Amino acid sequence: MVADIRDAVDRIRGALETIDDAITFADLPPGLGRAAPTGIPDSLTAVLDITNGPRCGSIVLFDGDSIDENQFFAQDLEGGPERWICYGTCDYVPLFADRRSEEVYWSPEEDDTLHRLADDVPSFFRAYAIGPRYGELTPADDDRWYEFLTSRGLVFQGGEE
Repeated sequence: MVADIRDAVDRIRGALETIDDAITFADLPPGLGRAAPTGIPDSLTAVLDITNGPRCGSIVLFDGDSIDENQFFAQDLEGGPERWICYGTCDYVPLFADRRSEEVYWSPEEDDTLHRLADDVPSFFRAYAIGPRYGELTPADDDRWYEFLTSRGLVFQGGEE
């Protein structure tokens, strides 16, 4: 299900190691390395098993240990944290996964209207965090992360929503 993500993350990690200040725009730490905390959807666990708490430019996924402390973002959504898990942010806008369907949403407007982004967290990660749709969520024109991916031919191709 996520072998393609693992391969892409390994290639990106290798390229990041050649840049002295890469930490200023990206970090792909090792995977979780243990059982995920209770209540985390399988699709989110699949990504955290590859990279636990990645920062891909403006897109940040919380690590397995800090997900619980960030569920206040879901309080005002219909169904609250029982239905939604906040698993990261994009430009400080929370990213949510429906705990049942595992579909990914965000609410960039102030009115808490949710907009569907992907079928699940791996699909989101492929398309937006390391893929060609990154610029749909955040200005990519002078973004070091996206410039890094494009200049080195590392933008994930395939598996888009």
